[in-house]
Amino acid sequence: MNEKEQQVIDLFKSRQTDYDEELSNIVRIWKEFCDIRSPY
Repeated sequence: MNEKEQQVIDLFKSRQTDYDEELSNIVRIWKEFCDIRSPY
């Protein structure tokens, strides 16, 4: 995961209010997307 991709996760975490339980799923899905889009 590159720096910009990590920034997206950090943004989610900083804006989190009502979706604590969903945050882990959001992060997992984002990482999967990034891996598929840019596997190296």
